[in-house]
Amino acid sequence: MSSLIDLLKEAPPRLIFSPPRNDPELVRAALAAGAEAIKVHIHARHQASGTGFGDVLMEGPAIERIRALSDVPVGVVVGDGSAMATRGELKRLAEIGVDFIDAYTRHLPAWMLRECPVERMGALAPEDAAEDWASIAGLFDCVEAAVMPHERYGTAPVAYDIALYARIRAAVGCPLVIPTQLALEPEDIATLAHLGFDGIMIGAIVTGKDAATVEAVCARFRAACDEVRQ
Repeated sequence: MSSLIDLLKEAPPRLIFSPPRNDPELVRAALAAGAEAIKVHIHARHQASGTGFGDVLMEGPAIERIRALSDVPVGVVVGDGSAMATRGELKRLAEIGVDFIDAYTRHLPAWMLRECPVERMGALAPEDAAEDWASIAGLFDCVEAAVMPHERYGTAPVAYDIALYARIRAAVGCPLVIPTQLALEPEDIATLAHLGFDGIMIGAIVTGKDAATVEAVCARFRAACDEVRQ
């Protein structure tokens, strides 16, 4: 079992890849380009790619193949609120070798805080109040700053976005990850790292949906992370 939290705490920023579908070939391409952790999905409709994901029975075989590709941390979004993983599914994910779960904190059932056998990432939502960020973070091992409304997906970051991320970093004491809801560029990594973020999670908005573009984009983002770490 690999620890995402240990990875994020050691020489950040770290590169996480979230594929637009649970496709081992996309993950293989990302790993070849230097992705340091992987996050896949069940029970969800992926906003950025439009992909629908089924339950563990449907997605489990692909997740097992993805898990077998490497020893980097592998996590799973366990639902989108309309459907969530059951206790049995959570147990099955742990048996497969999943290292962490992720979900919007407004969707994650309270029982998962008590019974989750793996690390927990909680996603902040656009509607979450700033005064709640710290208390939300206190329930999780790490936090995903997924705070951009859907109408901003794929748009270029502006100064206000950087200020918003800075406010989140100041409020949250645990490891913090920024997902590419915005059209972030590798050149933005230095700015985000200066704020104190521990990971960048790239997905369909910046990587595209085929293996060639995934590998090329992951390589550029990994190089940017390495440059900051030097």
